[in-house]
Formats: sequence, C-alpha cells, structure tokens
Amino acid sequence: MALSDGTVSLQMAMDLLEGLEQEALFLAYQPVYEVRTGRPRGVEALLRWRHESRGVLLPGAFLPPDLGTGIGAAITDFVLQEAIAQCSVWRHSGLDITVAVNVWPAGLTDDVVPERVADLLRRYDVPADHLTIEVTEQACNIDPAAVRETFTALARIGVRLSLDDFGLGDSSLSRLQQLHFDELKIDRSFVKNALTEPTDRNIIEFSTQLAHSLGIQVVAEGVESETVLELLADLDVDFAQGFHMQRPTAPASIASLFAPA
Repeated sequence: MALSDGTVSLQMAMDLLEGLEQEALFLAYQPVYEVRTGRPRGVEALLRWRHESRGVLLPGAFLPPDLGTGIGAAITDFVLQEAIAQCSVWRHSGLDITVAVNVWPAGLTDDVVPERVADLLRRYDVPADHLTIEVTEQACNIDPAAVRETFTALARIGVRLSLDDFGLGDSSLSRLQQLHFDELKIDRSFVKNALTEPTDRNIIEFSTQLAHSLGIQVVAEGVESETVLELLADLDVDFAQGFHMQRPTAPASIASLFAPA
C-alpha cells in the first residue's frame, strides 16, 4: 500500500515509525481462562500506542489491514520480540505462561517470519509451544499457497496456530480443512448476543463441535458477564477471555494472576 493512499495518512505513518523509535508502542496482556475451572491458561499480547496528543490508542485506530509493507513488518517484529521476551521473563521467574500474538496479515506471506520466530525463541529460551500465532481468515486469503507454506514452517518449529475472528470470513470450513490450526477463536460479535439470539448461540455450539471433531481447541472472545460464561460452559467451549474476567493489563499484574496461591 502506498502510505498516502488515504487508508493511513503519510503523517500517521511517520508518527507510527517515530513511536516505534521512541518506544511509545507497548503491549498489554489479556488472560485467557479455562471455562470450566476458571484457571488462567495463558495471555494474548495486545498492541497499544501511547500517542503524544491522542492518548493511548488501540490497534483499530492506527493499524488498517493494508498497512504499508515496511511499517507492517517493523510492527510485527516489535510485537513478536516484546511478547517472546516477556514470556521469557515470566518463565525465568517461575511462571509458566503462554503468549499469543497477532501477526500483520501480509506477514503470513513473508518467508522471513518463521525464521525470525525461531531465532527469537532460541534467543530468549522460550519453548515453541509457549507461542501462539493468531491470524484472521481474511488474512489467510491474501495468498493461500504462500500462507500454507508459512504455516507449515511455523508448525515445523512447534508454534501453535490460532484462527481468529472465526465465523466472519467466507470460507471458514475450508480453512480448517486446509490449514492445521490448534485453536479456533469465536468472534465476540457472536458471544455478546448468545443469551438473546438463538442463531448466535447455535453458531457457537456448531463451531465448538466442529472444532472438537478436528482436535482443535475453542476460545470465546468478548465475554462480559457470568451468565455468558456459564452458557459457554454448557456449550463445551474450552477457553474464554473478556472484560468480565480481566481487562488487558501490564505484565506485573499478569504475574500476580498466575502466581501460585
């Protein structure tokens, strides 16, 4: 994408690069909990930008899907390094916490990404299965053949793969058949209305049954009440995350959540 094509302004792109250089970008971490036991299972790393004039920004305010190649690659590298480094800090303090990260869509066609992931895991002494790469179905459609090669390389390393925003794309079933995901994340748009909309409830139930039949674990996003959590347990969903349990927070707070009682 050309930086001045209207999707993201040239000024925003320049500010974003400056934000990277000045360490204004940071990660917050949201725990993922086992639905039936209530125990924290791991965390998702979520990018934030402490903008000098606009305050703390969420990715939707500055990361369009077709972000320029150079900036997208730089941000992907930043997120991977920060998340894996933090995972290492937790591990060496005695906390066994897995971490999931979202990869910039075009990064799925970049054959450098698996090499970079393997290098970071070695450098920070983090087991490959402690890292989950989350991708959306829309991202998988960029270049299916190249994406398959990248996924194969990541799976060979031992990294876990998660299909994010499940149910929003056009070919979810075919993606589950073609690519070997370890995890499926049901989009929050279905979860938030599951108590009042039978169709949304049925989508969660069907998706969970389908995933389990393929040996895939299921995470529900956007859980905002205890009654929704109870429904997810009835539907046999494995894991959940959302404001009801914990908002995204700093690494120190995550450490206290996972500390032995």
